[in-house]
Parts: sequence; structure tokens; C-alpha cells
Amino acid sequence: QIEFPADEHEKMIEGIIPEQDEENSDIQSPSPRTQAQSQQQGFYNNWLVDWQNELLYIPFAPKNPFSSFGDKGNRIFMSKQRPLLIVCNLADEKETETALNNIQSQAFGHHLSSGFQPETLRHDESEAQQGQTVRKKFLFKYGDDLRQDNLVLQFFKIMDRLWQSGGDDMRMMCYDVLETGFQTGYIEFVDKST
Repeated sequence: QIEFPADEHEKMIEGIIPEQDEENSDIQSPSPRTQAQSQQQGFYNNWLVDWQNELLYIPFAPKNPFSSFGDKGNRIFMSKQRPLLIVCNLADEKETETALNNIQSQAFGHHLSSGFQPETLRHDESEAQQGQTVRKKFLFKYGDDLRQDNLVLQFFKIMDRLWQSGGDDMRMMCYDVLETGFQTGYIEFVDKST
């Protein structure tokens, strides 16, 4: 089990909560303080990650690096523990390859001897319009024991595999849960689920 300090989570989630849209009535409207924090999003993004040269990885899906937080859709739900919905823009293949090349070049010291300049991950507008941004959503929860959720979901995954091996497709979509500390963790968000 991986543990992250609580203050790191707070730093990561500060400033990424925009205004509420009308279609989500069960979601809290941001306070004036939250709105001020969202206006400082650029500051926090630059402070935490060099978005021009680095990618971040979703804790429960390390094969899906993301290049930025989504501009819309980040929310705080109005349940007891107030989970935070975080939307990430997944990096495309070109961004991932560029970031890996930059990391390898820096790790092997090429930047010291040859005047290395890292390639930027941002593409021009024409490239951005050709492909749609793929988004991944997850919940950050604090205050719930996610070990129980994880145990139940593992059981569902095993049953789904057994059913599929027997030729039955129950169309189950099991989401991922990752506990990162005591009553802290991430839950994959599944859109349009019942």
C-alpha cells in the first residue's frame, strides 16, 4: 500500500475546482474562497508540475499519463465525506513519447554536455483540433475505509471473469479503487452508470 502525506493531496487538489454547471444539482457550489483558488489554477499547476516538459500519472492507472487537469467538471459532491471529482486530460502518444525522451535525456546527463533543450509537450492549435482530448475522471476521498470497497470490487472482478469464461457476459464494469493511506484514496469515476 502506497501512502502519500495528506498535505501533498491538499496541494494537488487546491485550485482546480471551477464553477458548478446546471446539470449537477447534487453538487455543491464553490464558495468565494474556492472561486479565488480556481482563479489561481495556473499558479498551482506551474508550482506543482512543469506542464511543458512533464506528465503526471493517475495513481491507479499508471499506463495513462495525463498532461493537465480538465478545465470543466472538477467538483465537490454533497455527500457526508465530500469526495472531490478530478478530471484529467490524458496525454496522447506524441506527448507521452516526448516526455519520456526528455526524462531519459535528463537522466543520462545529455542536457549538461550538449546544451540540451527539452521538447515541449504542447502542440499547436491545428494539432489540438485534429484529435479530441481524452478525459479520465476519478474521485479523491478522505474519511471512508476504502479497503472494504476494494475487497467487494475484487470479488466482483473474479465473478465477472468466471461468468465470461463460461460464456456469459453480464456487462459488468468494475471500477478501480486505490487506498493511499488511512481512510484516504482514489476511486475511478464511471460516467453514465446506474
